[in-house]
Amino acid sequence: MNFKNWKTTSTGLLSILGGILIIVKGDGSTETIMAGATAIMGGIGLVFAKDGTTTGVGEDAKTLQDINKEK
Repeated sequence: MNFKNWKTTSTGLLSILGGILIIVKGDGSTETIMAGATAIMGGIGLVFAKDGTTTGVGEDAKTLQDINKEK
């Protein structure tokens, strides 16, 4: 597994956890459930996104730090 995108992945996981907590601890209203679902969907998007300092995909992914080392 490539850990070049750890910042967005960890933020996404925290967002998913927060969304679950909103739903579980909420009052059961539609607004609360929608807020939790929105946080979960945003978190899923972040898990699959890559950091702003990362370029490339998969094994070809490089961070700006990696690129500067090559120069």
